Amino acid sequence: MQYDYLIVGGGSGGASLAGRLAERCPGASIALVEAGPHTARNPFVNMPLGVAALVPFRTRNNYAYE
Repeated sequence: MQYDYLIVGGGSGGASLAGRLAERCPGASIALVEAGPHTARNPFVNMPLGVAALVPFRTRNNYAYE
């Protein structure tokens, strides 16, 4: 795979950078890489209130980075 831009980390900075690049460079291919497991089937990730349950604890989905 080949991309014009590779952004490592999907935090607030990485996600907003990817969005801005997509707006300003519509023909560019952009890859946003994030660590962690595949979470498509995790109900805590897919339900709006479930996200609040992940925040205070260190789990597979929250690294609790300080």
